[in-house]
Amino acid sequence: MVSYGVVYDEGGPDLTDPDGWRLSWDYRTRFQKPLRFRLPNGRCISVKQFCASGDKNVTDSDPIDSGVTVWDSALVMAYFLCKNPEEIKGKTVIELGSGTGFLGCISAGLGASCMVLTDLPGVCPQLETAARSNCRGIDIRVRSLPWGDANIARSLCETEFKGGWPDVVLCTDCIYREGAPALLLATFDALVGPETVALVAADGHRPEVIADFHDKLAAQGRLRLEPVPATQLHHYVRSDSLVVFRLRRAASPPSSRVAAAVGAEEP
Repeated sequence: MVSYGVVYDEGGPDLTDPDGWRLSWDYRTRFQKPLRFRLPNGRCISVKQFCASGDKNVTDSDPIDSGVTVWDSALVMAYFLCKNPEEIKGKTVIELGSGTGFLGCISAGLGASCMVLTDLPGVCPQLETAARSNCRGIDIRVRSLPWGDANIARSLCETEFKGGWPDVVLCTDCIYREGAPALLLATFDALVGPETVALVAADGHRPEVIADFHDKLAAQGRLRLEPVPATQLHHYVRSDSLVVFRLRRAASPPSSRVAAAVGAEEP
């Protein structure tokens, strides 16, 4: 039996349905109730979810107000990190687009030595709340980080990682709208050092945006993509519509396609 995962109330998703965790949540479960997740060590992470942020500064930059709920890719990554805690334990970590703070708090709870949550300025107060309520006694920080400005990203590394790079960059459900790939890749390029691993999860509901990410990644030529095989994901949250992959600093131009990672299995 799984010793970690979402803690459901009565009337939650149908656990007998492999896709139930994604498809059977009602509006209240997705946008009004807190989401609770139990870690392998027994710690329970709980974050608030909202139907809307109510912050015009946020919606001007992100029209769909994406930071108000825990999206599917974050759940997939949470189960992946619980199954593979060596990916995060004892490492310095920064997350892009932290939103509710769900994944960053889970990473801190799994033993990251330093966890930096980032998002738009209007989202940072809810991240501060999540960090305070879930991560007492843990080195977890909240910083504003707009995507696309490499100078700002490098400056953040100077202050948070003593001029170096983080060990891990987390990014989930951020490749979702037109224009995001170029901004994200500029930020990845600034944050991914020689030994850094970026762990990225994306939903394929916007295949044209995923394709744009691939095209710009190939044109940039400085990062290489490594699909995470589906067998490394927890069986309960595998889905053909979701992809998890790593980005590393490339020695030569990459050739992998993001699309090829969807549903990839180990040979």
